[in-house]
Amino acid sequence: MQEINLLQSKVRDTTLDWQKRSKLSTNLLIAALIIFVGAATALSLLHRRTLARYNSVRIENIESQNNLNRKQQELTSAKAFQAQLKNLSFLTNVHVYWSNFFDELAKHTFNQSQYVSVEGDTTGKIHIEGNVASYADLGKLILGLSTSEKFKQAKLLSASPTSSEQAGYLFSLDLTATPDVFNKK
Repeated sequence: MQEINLLQSKVRDTTLDWQKRSKLSTNLLIAALIIFVGAATALSLLHRRTLARYNSVRIENIESQNNLNRKQQELTSAKAFQAQLKNLSFLTNVHVYWSNFFDELAKHTFNQSQYVSVEGDTTGKIHIEGNVASYADLGKLILGLSTSEKFKQAKLLSASPTSSEQAGYLFSLDLTATPDVFNKK
């Protein structure tokens, strides 16, 4: 059997282990506290820097907006002038020069005929009413209009004797004008 020695005491001292563990825990807590304080300080500095940049950009934006508002008043008159120029440009692009048409009509009209009315549009459809002294004069008028390069398809619609004291014939005719007769020379 084994011998048991009651006189010898092998009591182990655990205070040293406890102190080591306590010291290790304390060091870990202090390190965590230092890291936490460092991170909080870094975040606070970063927040201040970002806030300062935000405020400077906001002030810059307000100044830019004020400059734009001041220049907007100057631009209002420029915009109005530009709109007027655009309207004038549009009008000159769609303007119809009737003077060229009437010059061509006068060149190819028989001298002894009279026009009572001339109606036309920019598509080239022209309706003419007037009077002539005789059928021969009416034929000369239609022949003259047909010889023009600017007028096509001269058609007599009607011819009838006048009912007034003046002798002659009333006529009505249609013709087609080429689009270039309405352009500026």
